Amino acid sequence: MLKSSLNSINFGSKIVSQSNLSQNRQSHLKPETSADTFTSTQNTISTPTFKGLLGINKQDKDGLTVLMQAVTIGNKEIVEQLIAGVDLNIQDKNGSTALMIAAAKGNNEIVDQLIKAKADLNIQDKGGDTALLAAAAKGNNKIVEKLIKAKADLNIENNFGDTALIWAVLGGNNETVDQLIKAKADLNIQDKGGYTALLAAASNYNDEMVEQLIKAKADLNIEDKNGRTALMHAGACGYDKIVEQLIEAGADLNIQDKDGNTALIFAGARGHNKIVEQLIKAKADLNIQSKNGSTALMLADENGQNEIADKLRKAGAK
Repeated sequence: MLKSSLNSINFGSKIVSQSNLSQNRQSHLKPETSADTFTSTQNTISTPTFKGLLGINKQDKDGLTVLMQAVTIGNKEIVEQLIAGVDLNIQDKNGSTALMIAAAKGNNEIVDQLIKAKADLNIQDKGGDTALLAAAAKGNNKIVEKLIKAKADLNIENNFGDTALIWAVLGGNNETVDQLIKAKADLNIQDKGGYTALLAAASNYNDEMVEQLIKAKADLNIEDKNGRTALMHAGACGYDKIVEQLIEAGADLNIQDKDGNTALIFAGARGHNKIVEQLIKAKADLNIQSKNGSTALMLADENGQNEIADKLRKAGAK
């Protein structure tokens, strides 16, 4: 029965805050450097001899070049001196380029320098992230705008299937989401868990982003790998405002997940009275059965949700 499986259902699994973004998924956001050592030599970098002695594209134990180290410490003067004669696209041990490091650190001027010098915008690191993904995840909106203007690929997916738009949603970066929507990023790409930007926004209880994505005509009914829609996630988590947004936008009320459960079944079993009322008012099918034959009414009774059970009976549930 659903009652016994409720605790194992991981709704809201995409909830990620800016402070705990996975280090494995964004290894380039904290590039390892020997910046302290580099600082002692930076004053001499203007001499041609210095370039020759170091080997302009030589990499240290972390895979960092002199250019990458200059980017890391944010020294745009050194970057400018180096930029004409170096390989801009060398990758460190994490697969990050100078542009990725600059984007992740939010260094607008250096990003400008590297874009102007024709650095590759779409190289992916070992996690599959690009400079745009890094900037979007960190909410570096000015850099996102620069990369969009420079024609960076908006829809590249990292190893987890996340796009810049999904990362922006997970980071809670509403302005970045707006930028990517206006630039015509694909709204409906699904990550490895089947999440779209809308599913992620609904799971994170970000009603402003949900509204942005609804207005942009995101598909409301895409299902994650478990067959669950944005409405199911919002309904199961008790996010009544998002449920209302999705209902008003015309989301399908009666889609069933892989176990045959609907948004109403989840909301009823979890005791979300207001959401049950919303779904009843919106004419959700009250009598759909899950794969084990349970209806919303049966599960409300089983889970001790007496008030909800009464509402369902009055509405005609059997």
